[in-house]
Amino acid sequence: MFYLIGVVIAFFLVAILLTKRQKTQADWILMGWLSAGGIHLTAYFLFIQNLHLQYPVILPISMPLPLFQGPFLFLYTKALTSKQKLKWQQALHFLPILLAYIMFAPFFLLPFDEKVKVIENEGAPYLTESLINIIAVYISGFVYVIISFITILRYKRNMLNQFSNTEKVNYNWLLYLIIWLAVLWIIILFVQYDEVIFGAAVIFIVWLGYFGIKNVQVFSQHKPHAFAGKPDFEMLLADLNNYAGDDAADEQLSADTKYVGSVLSKSAIESIQLALKELMGQNKIYTNPDLTLDDLAEMIKVHPNHLSQVINSVMGKTFYDYINELRVKEFTEQINLPQKQQFTILAIAFDCGFNSKASFYRNFKKFTGLTPSDYMQMHNKLQN
Repeated sequence: MFYLIGVVIAFFLVAILLTKRQKTQADWILMGWLSAGGIHLTAYFLFIQNLHLQYPVILPISMPLPLFQGPFLFLYTKALTSKQKLKWQQALHFLPILLAYIMFAPFFLLPFDEKVKVIENEGAPYLTESLINIIAVYISGFVYVIISFITILRYKRNMLNQFSNTEKVNYNWLLYLIIWLAVLWIIILFVQYDEVIFGAAVIFIVWLGYFGIKNVQVFSQHKPHAFAGKPDFEMLLADLNNYAGDDAADEQLSADTKYVGSVLSKSAIESIQLALKELMGQNKIYTNPDLTLDDLAEMIKVHPNHLSQVINSVMGKTFYDYINELRVKEFTEQINLPQKQQFTILAIAFDCGFNSKASFYRNFKKFTGLTPSDYMQMHNKLQN
């Protein structure tokens, strides 16, 4: 009954996704992923009900199904972290699954009685094929977990050149998915009990449904941000980001090579810098907490890549640092205004464009070398 619950939830979530009016590529991929998981759990449920001898194709059909997990994880990650639509070539990730079924094709062509005999003999004479399939499952699982993790880290680095606030763009959903898949593969590798393996799979599907509905609205009708959710993993992700390489340093070291061949002229660069100076100095658009690189590029009527080139290569900063440094400077100016004296530090920070206490404190310390409290103490002493 426990495994049947997993089957029902998996296909229920697929049904919910099918009802979405504006389905994204990520939605379709998640539907395929859940369907593969639901089919695999169904096959195992039939097996433990001793129906595998009545339907001997159950086992060879289910054996390659774990090969779906890794590609679906990677493609789902790719769909959520890329602005471009996935190309048909991405279907090649499922080639090992096709090869696995071709490998088991002779079994499917056997008469019913011989199929039953193979099942009763625990897979003989297809033990070699089964071993190859198991090895492929292990390799596929861990490889795709790793490349999905790397994909998130790369997106994290690129995100600093797209967003001025990253608190609303966190990675809980995908990060948890990757962790879950990693745990499942560790269980598959070290635990030889199918009950434990498929039990973990059921828990994963239950969690996926609960977390996806309650926290990130993956299954809701409106289109959420790719990484909507509570940023409780933000500090961990900061560490992961450092593990991938210091982002700011990487951006500056690679800036010259990144824009090699750019046709942006010196006059165009100066024009963009002048437009930025006017927007930031007079309009103070950095106080908009949701400001993005695309928004800013649209305001000054330039391509986002050209704007990014000026900020990265000429100014030597990421978009994130460029905007937040201006917000910190704005804060240090506003705390001296008489009309701001009745406001709290955090209220002033929000007026300057920050959208969370954590973001404000982190960036303030980064650009001043002091915490806001230390800065205010020093400021008050100077005033007295």
